[in-house]
Amino acid sequence: MATNSKVCLVLGAGPGLGYSLGKKWANMGHQVVVTRRRASDQEEIRNNIGENVVAMECDVTSAKQTEELVNAVEKDYGAIDTLLYNAGSGVFKTYENLSLDEFEKSFATNATGLLIAAQIICPRMEKRGGGVIGVTGATASLRGKPVTAGFAPAKAAQRMLAQSLARQLGPKDIHVFMLSSMVESKLEPLVVVGK
Repeated sequence: MATNSKVCLVLGAGPGLGYSLGKKWANMGHQVVVTRRRASDQEEIRNNIGENVVAMECDVTSAKQTEELVNAVEKDYGAIDTLLYNAGSGVFKTYENLSLDEFEKSFATNATGLLIAAQIICPRMEKRGGGVIGVTGATASLRGKPVTAGFAPAKAAQRMLAQSLARQLGPKDIHVFMLSSMVESKLEPLVVVGK
């Protein structure tokens, strides 16, 4: 690993942006830790991302699991320099077909999980003098559609939380940004940025 390498944590590594950024960071020589609810596919993750990657299990809606994960990462690899909050849950139904459980799960994963991660990781970044937090958003956070009744509200809450974090943490050299566009991946072959 390069001497100026960073520790990058991806909460929620699926076949899209989480894998793509994990691979980019690993190829740059950084230590990458990716999480999924189930980390049993370590070999698949290594094949898709690279050698400087470790897969761990974490349910981002659990403060206990998230804190245990962060403690383990920092013990084994060092302080987390970059967090990508890529965990998401979307239910694409109209309001009358949406269950309250589905609605709450979407909020728990998209918004509450981000708050949990921020409450655990940001104070550590503050003590060290900085860091980077990226949040994978969605254009649905800006405009709902009939079938996004279970997704758009949670992503809007996530967007507002990310903006609040950015305003509070920016002066402390913690850069918070949200990416809300389509990128090329196995899930989305089109590249449409800024639309």
